[in-house]
Amino acid sequence: MNQPNTDGQVLQYAAVTPPVTLPFIYYVNGIQTDAQTHAQTATSLSVLTERVVFGVYNASAVRRLCLFLLFCVTAVGCGSVAEDSRQNMHKLQLAMHEFAIQNGGNWPERLDQLKELVGGDAVYRTIMKNPLTGDDPGYEYETPQRLLGAKEPYSRIVVLHQLRGGKRDTSLKVGYADGSVRQMGTD
Repeated sequence: MNQPNTDGQVLQYAAVTPPVTLPFIYYVNGIQTDAQTHAQTATSLSVLTERVVFGVYNASAVRRLCLFLLFCVTAVGCGSVAEDSRQNMHKLQLAMHEFAIQNGGNWPERLDQLKELVGGDAVYRTIMKNPLTGDDPGYEYETPQRLLGAKEPYSRIVVLHQLRGGKRDTSLKVGYADGSVRQMGTD
């Protein structure tokens, strides 16, 4: 069984060979977990989920982890423009959370404040183009009124809308503060 030896190291644990590889499963342990326990837990998760589990060892730097996950999401595409749009929304949502963590719970006021968190200006421009509608910008941000970490039903707070023809398209999925992307009004 592979055991990590450096903080932030990512190892693949596969107790089974799954017929499908998506969705990816990541296990991120706290900074007090020893390498053997980390490896055993990731392997157990692989057995339980019947998927490959990527174990991220002692990821004490939230930013490093977020950027790693952004890279993973960027590297994996499912082929449909609807899925690509959903992935763009997830990248923006992850960067929003990272921004709030770095700024005492305050959400960004504008999406362009996320440029550095998603990998720079060029990556930001790519993410902002909605592959489903062709709009650029293809997403509209709605700033949450409460700080990140406040007792809120984040699964009900809309933070991203998809644009078609420069206007919110209510027939398309929206992004919520909890990181989910789904039709508005569904729980």
